[in-house]
Amino acid sequence: MKIHTISRILIVFLLFLLVAQCFKVPEEEVLTWTTVFSDNFDRANSADISPFSIQVYGNGEADIYEGSLRYGGDAFWAIRATGVPGDTIRVSAKCTIVSGQPWFGISAKSRDLGSEWRYQELYGFWVDADSMGIYEIETGTESPAFIAKKASPREPINPYIITLVVIGQEIKGYFEDTVTGIKDSIFATASFQAIGTIASLNGTNGKTDTVLIDNFKIETGKMSLR
Repeated sequence: MKIHTISRILIVFLLFLLVAQCFKVPEEEVLTWTTVFSDNFDRANSADISPFSIQVYGNGEADIYEGSLRYGGDAFWAIRATGVPGDTIRVSAKCTIVSGQPWFGISAKSRDLGSEWRYQELYGFWVDADSMGIYEIETGTESPAFIAKKASPREPINPYIITLVVIGQEIKGYFEDTVTGIKDSIFATASFQAIGTIASLNGTNGKTDTVLIDNFKIETGKMSLR
């Protein structure tokens, strides 16, 4: 009788540990992710950036340069990939600052609401020299609002990988310095449910700012049976 009681206690304890461990694992790590779009830009130098499209509100331009997607020049910009439906998506890219201090990053669930840059809707994970943050633009607003922000771990000359994860209204941003190995993350809950299908690179540059993008990838996620 005593042995059976101890066994039951051990089973309950092990189940408790298993449940507790599951709650510690980020939700995106127990999802099955399927790549629906990727581009390493491994092609000849060209002003043709298809299948991407670009919106520039200023004097900048984008091109393919030495195996990367390059953007340089002034003003607001968005380089957009094929529309991807779904409420669970992950978008990532490798970024290198060539010159200046641009403010840019990855956006998802985007949709255009008019002809001007401010008429849009999106979630974004954007990084600059001083900070990184989760941003949102909702219908009817004219500028991004940060819903979480912290100091940027970025070293000015080091390439880094940024990843934006969207699970419903839960927004997560991940940063990894490819030279030092430094990693950081930031999480937030959006104030609204975005319904757009565009994933993109968005930013604002000064006249002499230049960025390189590589290994852009979009994934969709779903719960897996284990």
